[in-house]
Amino acid sequence: PRGKGHPMKEWVQIPAAQSSTWSHFARLACEYVAGAAQAKKDEIIRGLVEARQGILDAACFLSPAEQDQVFLGVWSIKDLLAHLAGWDYTNLKAVQEILEGQKPSFWEHYDRNWKSYNARLVVEYRQEEMDELLAVVQESHRKLIDYLQAVPADEYLKRESIASLLRAEAKDEEKHHGQVEAFRKQLAEERCK
Repeated sequence: PRGKGHPMKEWVQIPAAQSSTWSHFARLACEYVAGAAQAKKDEIIRGLVEARQGILDAACFLSPAEQDQVFLGVWSIKDLLAHLAGWDYTNLKAVQEILEGQKPSFWEHYDRNWKSYNARLVVEYRQEEMDELLAVVQESHRKLIDYLQAVPADEYLKRESIASLLRAEAKDEEKHHGQVEAFRKQLAEERCK
């Protein structure tokens, strides 16, 4: 189909003389695309779940005093978790808006490094008691993941902005996981001194 003398990947040309097989190959092609879409959806959701679980596991190893200790700019682990809960709801709304053909409304709040928006999310979702905060974070993430599971797999291919948004979130959470682990390592080294 490219017209340059060599075939494109994943394309096949079936001569008119074999037109009776066209519907069979069309079904195979649809199944292939559906499988690719489902694999992309599963990979994105798995990335979000694994990144979040890493942060929660690391956070639970911190003592109550360490959970309130500032380690990330002006944030403690409690602030970070509140930030994550806020972005769960932000991303949930953004995916809904993308599916409706709209630009995600969170872009209205963009400033350098999302500083003021992140601060607002921390104030809105932070809890003083770690058990309460963990419940908030787990609920926000469950709602996001449940919604993403309900989105048809082909939307992850048709609307690349959904996949890009969610991959960026997973990457951000992987970075935060590394920051929490570095904080835990620092605390362990301080205890050994």
